[in-house]
Amino acid sequence: DTSSFHLRYLGTESSIYEQTEKKGKYNRTELLQLITARSIDKNIAALQTKYEAFRIKAPITSIEYNKRGKVVGYRALIGMKEDVTNSSVFEILEVSIEEGKLKFNKVGTAKVVNNRIWDNRFNALKENNVDVSVEGTLLKPKGRPNKTVVPGMLLKLKKQ
Repeated sequence: DTSSFHLRYLGTESSIYEQTEKKGKYNRTELLQLITARSIDKNIAALQTKYEAFRIKAPITSIEYNKRGKVVGYRALIGMKEDVTNSSVFEILEVSIEEGKLKFNKVGTAKVVNNRIWDNRFNALKENNVDVSVEGTLLKPKGRPNKTVVPGMLLKLKKQ
């Protein structure tokens, strides 16, 4: 059924993988898998800077609290694979259904906590010996949200 979906071509990106120090660590098959996966991620990250349709949209998975019970941040399953940087800023959106349609209301903004970006790239665990107990990037609220932020609310990358 070709009438169910309509696709529109937006653009292309290309990249060159230049990290030759990995050549001795992997056999040919593993190296090709690594280069392919990282190149695709890099190109999608480049597309998200140009086109709204490619921008990161991810739910908040958990809320982080300090010892006094104050909110210190939000966690989401996004990271280096999606090219999240210390300067990335996200809108926090509340999703509701009105008249059978999804509606997104902005309730606040959040900024990435410096150097608390999840390394979710292909083979990152093997390569960087990262802490696997921490999943997701930590974001802190910018200002005061105009509503209570709860898990499931949507984070959307703002244009950089």
